[in-house]
Amino acid sequence: MIRLYLFLFLSFPRRRESLYPFAQAVKEIPAFAGMTNVRMYFLVVFAFFAFTVAAYADEPLSMNAPKPLFQVTYSDAEDAIGRALAEKGAGTKLSASIRGDNKSEPIFSYAKPVNVEIRGLTFDKANNKWAANLFFLSGSDVVTAIPSTGQFEEMVEVPVLRREVHNGDVIKDSDVEVRDFPLSRTRSDIVTDISDLIGKSPMRGISPNRPIRQQEVALPPVIKKNRMVEMRYNAPGMQITTNGQAMDDGAKGDVISVRNTTSRKVVRAVVEDANTVTIISQDSQTSQLTGGDHAAN
Repeated sequence: MIRLYLFLFLSFPRRRESLYPFAQAVKEIPAFAGMTNVRMYFLVVFAFFAFTVAAYADEPLSMNAPKPLFQVTYSDAEDAIGRALAEKGAGTKLSASIRGDNKSEPIFSYAKPVNVEIRGLTFDKANNKWAANLFFLSGSDVVTAIPSTGQFEEMVEVPVLRREVHNGDVIKDSDVEVRDFPLSRTRSDIVTDISDLIGKSPMRGISPNRPIRQQEVALPPVIKKNRMVEMRYNAPGMQITTNGQAMDDGAKGDVISVRNTTSRKVVRAVVEDANTVTIISQDSQTSQLTGGDHAAN
């Protein structure tokens, strides 16, 4: 212990004069009153070093190796493989995956700008498998190459809803966006064209972010059930009109049931607009337009 004190005392000759008055002040504290000047000095030196070490304890060491600044993620490499497969005729739009367990880390990191290039690509379309060498280049220089394998699947663009819509809502352009879905997981009856959704109304609630079946949407009704409408019957050289009551909801072009308010008979008619229906041309239905009907030549 004495040797350590002597080493510290001799190692800092320039600091002794500045620390000595402070040591004398500390000696006035009752708990340190019996301590010799030398011991008090070294106590102050140790305190000085303790505070200095604590102050710099969280400073990073300058000798640490610099971290790579540029990275190629698995997603970057898989996108490049998908494009390369499409160029080689494996499909129109493809999604590729690289075989591997830990994809949370970059597939490659480097201290300079780096990009990936796919070389030696082969694929088995029947089993949706591929194999290639991933070349990582910095400028025109090859940094390294990694042989890789994986799978791929063909994708299809499908319009989906951004939000949940309910029966009675009319789907607007702002409600729809296009997303990629695996072709193998889509049905033949799904809507693939945005125009087949815009202006339509769901038959029941439709959740967002999923393919929509054609039978889930229809044109919104222009005639509501129990609405009073004008019934028309067209025949060569004449047109018969009368009043009726819609028995169903109907969009333009739909066939609905309509009750003649005079005869109380129910006929089938095509919706023309919000106020008019045209009776389906059947001789048996023509006779039901009686009493109060109007004929025009």
